[in-house]
Amino acid sequence: MFHIISQPHVYHALRAEIDTASDRNQLTSPIVSDVEARKLPYLQACIKEGLRICPPGTGLFDKMAPAEGDSYRGQRIPGNTRIGMANWAMQRSQEIYGADANYFRPERWLESEGEQKQRMEKTQDLVFSAGRYTCVGRNIALIELNKSILEVFYKAEQEKLLERLTWWSR
Repeated sequence: MFHIISQPHVYHALRAEIDTASDRNQLTSPIVSDVEARKLPYLQACIKEGLRICPPGTGLFDKMAPAEGDSYRGQRIPGNTRIGMANWAMQRSQEIYGADANYFRPERWLESEGEQKQRMEKTQDLVFSAGRYTCVGRNIALIELNKSILEVFYKAEQEKLLERLTWWSR
């Protein structure tokens, strides 16, 4: 949420999307549903970008190669070798996310398409690990992010919120 409120163009774009959905009676009250939140593309872009730029797990998500060994991209990996991935660095890959990978820019998720978008989504999803090591709370976390971020910006009085939080962007 820090990145949303500290960048006025992001805040206003998200607020406009929420206001439009509200005006079209696409948001229920008193509590918006996860299904409704998932239909808002800019909100989804903000959530993906937030998870990318500030991954919930920043450790070295390491795994052990099988006893018989393995290979990756032609490289032989000896058996029982610990292999890790630096999530923080992976989520800032310019090869995957572009030259501005170090910056919070939700629009990248709306502009990309095809193979590039699939590659970004697969890489971003690694913040929850993968395979049998996938975070068991992943789906609940995404529901909470969808509902809480939408509720905060849907219910907040815009002027008061900005007035209290503009010091972050100074």
